[in-house]
Amino acid sequence: MITAALLLDLSTAFDIVDHQIFLEKLQKYKLSPQSIEWFSSYLSRRSQVVQVESKFSEPEEIEEYGVPQGSILGPLVFIIFNNDLPASTKDGESVLYADDDTINVSAPNPEILQHKLQTEADNSTSWITDNRMVCSGDKTKLLILGTDQLKRSRLQGQRISVSVCGNSVEASKSEKLLGVMVNDQMSWSNHLHGEQWRDSDNATGLISQLSQRVGLLRKVSIYMPRKKKI
Repeated sequence: MITAALLLDLSTAFDIVDHQIFLEKLQKYKLSPQSIEWFSSYLSRRSQVVQVESKFSEPEEIEEYGVPQGSILGPLVFIIFNNDLPASTKDGESVLYADDDTINVSAPNPEILQHKLQTEADNSTSWITDNRMVCSGDKTKLLILGTDQLKRSRLQGQRISVSVCGNSVEASKSEKLLGVMVNDQMSWSNHLHGEQWRDSDNATGLISQLSQRVGLLRKVSIYMPRKKKI
């Protein structure tokens, strides 16, 4: 089997959570009327101001969507709102972390893989539309995972792509997922050494960054008292 991972991008996800849809989902999850009323009170009648130095703008009322970012409840509200997105998948697996959704599908040949990928992409984008969210097709990424030998034998030179929100997403060699560089062979080379890891002069990976910082600390330590070093 060969596996593909579709890294779906939700644009401005926290800012466009629809309050009415969220409250309806709380009813589906059998929360008490008092709890739903509390959440409704928490989200409604909010306003915001902009501060520039010591000056404040006039308060502006916020529309009936969005969750307060930076708050304790903000991520929880979004997770509850987004919780049923994996239910839209049929032949794959949807892995959620906050507003990052990765859809994984496997198939024995490129034709079935292509069909499964497109079906899952269509199902997910339908959920996004139904829940009044926004999908960014140009920021969505695709990885075809496996060893070079496996991909040569299974794909036989055939290219895999998927249409997401009107954009054709082609497979890439590596992408950043939750701060980690993941490549199509599931190795750590890109994360540790960077994209140009064979050229030491252009290395941008974790090891290069750590080496630079250690070198800087070594230079600064010459001028630091012994107690500060400890």
